[in-house]
Amino acid sequence: MAAPSRYALLLRLASERTDRAAKQLGQSQQRLQAAEAKLMQLSQYLGEYRQQRLARASQGMGALQWNDFQRFLERLEDAERSQQRDCEWCRQAVEQARQQWQEARQHQRAMETLTEQEAMRLLAEQTRREQKQ
Repeated sequence: MAAPSRYALLLRLASERTDRAAKQLGQSQQRLQAAEAKLMQLSQYLGEYRQQRLARASQGMGALQWNDFQRFLERLEDAERSQQRDCEWCRQAVEQARQQWQEARQHQRAMETLTEQEAMRLLAEQTRREQKQ
């Protein structure tokens, strides 16, 4: 039975780091999708509310009712801007998580290469010993 690789622990740690980074990337992507869906719903509702205000205004609307519509529209627009900022923050988080995953994966591949090289070196040593016998 071959001795365990001296890089086995490092390879396992690198693999676990890659798995954690991949999980974080997935969670970040899910948060972005949820934020974008919320923004889409909010934007759609804002558009519908604007159309409703115009329809009512064309039928005649008092100044008080117009002001109520306008205040509510301003709140919706503020909410939309806030959600746009949330989406941008989520996009940045996804990009950062993607970079961390790529770095972790690159490190894992390097550890895999070292492990393979060591296995080849050990095999070559064993072959030389067997040939000498």
